[in-house]
Amino acid sequence: MKLNETLFKHADGTCPSCNNSESVLFDEFHGETYCSQCGLVLHSTARNSIVEIMREAKEKGKRQKR
Repeated sequence: MKLNETLFKHADGTCPSCNNSESVLFDEFHGETYCSQCGLVLHSTARNSIVEIMREAKEKGKRQKR
């Protein structure tokens, strides 16, 4: 089975784990955006976006420091 993967260029197309934007791909079959360098799934139709989760955690940490 051949997967249809395309380079996923958009404003948040950088992997938060390895800070690489050239390796972010979109897998149409699974509906996932992932980093082909480290394997982190950035967004999936089945679960919350890791980018959104990391942003929420960062904002929560800033609020707690105040």
